[in-house]
Amino acid sequence: MSVTHGQPIQIVARPIQPAPRRQAPVLTSEQRSEIAAARRLKQASVDEDIQGWYDDSVAFATTLATRFGRDSEHYLNMMFSGAAKLRAGPQRKANAYNAYLHHLASESNDHVRADELSRRHSEEYRELTDEQKQQYVAELQENRNSQQFGTRISERSRIHDVKQVCKTIEEAMLGLQARVGIQGFYCIVRSTTAYQLTPRIFFTNRSLDTFLRGAIRGFQPETIASLSEAFSIAGLDYMSFLRTTGEKVAFLKSEIRELINQALADATGVPEATMSYVQFTRDVQLKYKVTLEGWTPEELCKPADLPANVTLLQQLRDRLANGQCFFRRLGPSEYVAIEADYNEKVASGQVQTRKKRSDAGKARPRGQKHLFDNADERGSQAPDIGTGHPAAKRPRLDSGSAAVTAEQAA
Repeated sequence: MSVTHGQPIQIVARPIQPAPRRQAPVLTSEQRSEIAAARRLKQASVDEDIQGWYDDSVAFATTLATRFGRDSEHYLNMMFSGAAKLRAGPQRKANAYNAYLHHLASESNDHVRADELSRRHSEEYRELTDEQKQQYVAELQENRNSQQFGTRISERSRIHDVKQVCKTIEEAMLGLQARVGIQGFYCIVRSTTAYQLTPRIFFTNRSLDTFLRGAIRGFQPETIASLSEAFSIAGLDYMSFLRTTGEKVAFLKSEIRELINQALADATGVPEATMSYVQFTRDVQLKYKVTLEGWTPEELCKPADLPANVTLLQQLRDRLANGQCFFRRLGPSEYVAIEADYNEKVASGQVQTRKKRSDAGKARPRGQKHLFDNADERGSQAPDIGTGHPAAKRPRLDSGSAAVTAEQAA
């Protein structure tokens, strides 16, 4: 099982200003009822047509399965997953002509249609230089980034954005469930007090929610969502929840240990690589051909041996997190120099190495351990501990034998 973590988002686009809204017409309650009824009727017709189209698709998939083999689910996956890939795939690359039309539309206040703009300014586009076209493309790409990552200003736009994204996530999960067979859940909470939003929790199947509530002690999605929301609004700073200096020091040292191990694994490409502080030259520099740069304490030591200074530990943790403290690949000349210096220290006794066993590399027989030398010393009722044999069992007496034994005893 793997756990993935999202990377922190850096806002690189300007905030989105809400578009001016038209004044809604004043309607009576009867008119509103008629409009709502017409809307429901229209939606029912659309749902009916879509259901008919889906039924036809299932029938067509069955026909394909009969003609070409495989099951119908395979062809349904080919038909529907292709559309999902087109919809959720990478954003289409901006071209110069569309970028120029976008620039004209953003400057025009007449709400002119795109085809009309194209007809009016086609000759002007042909006269543009390559540099001007690239500027328009960059402007369009910046606008797209603003639409995707720009901060929503109003409370209404934020809530609407969250609901639309949640709807897309749920549709994607249910579609994946239908195509490949998955189950899952998500929990989304706000991380600011600028707007009001109830935490959103979604399970692909109600049975999964019921099972987790019963199988995991204290598993309450509502409680988890509330705690997640409180922690997110507090700034996602776990240090703020630690009261004593000892707790903060222990937490920071644990983070430093994890970050430096992860940095070593990333630099070497060996996921199971672990940091060695005592034998750093032998187990890190000579083994993986990397060295550590940006270590702030005076000497390299285990995180447990670092001084209990919260400021110093925070500084080291931050440097590891933002890449200022990192592992660097050694050059050939550096590696040769470090290896020669290490061998010289080993020869002079400055570096203590473990002695090699005299029987290293030889197979050694495994002997059985016996607590007693023979059965007489163990006794008839003593268990056979360490002999590799099961303990002797007493003979089972049935009811008749038990009665005879009782009479003899009497």
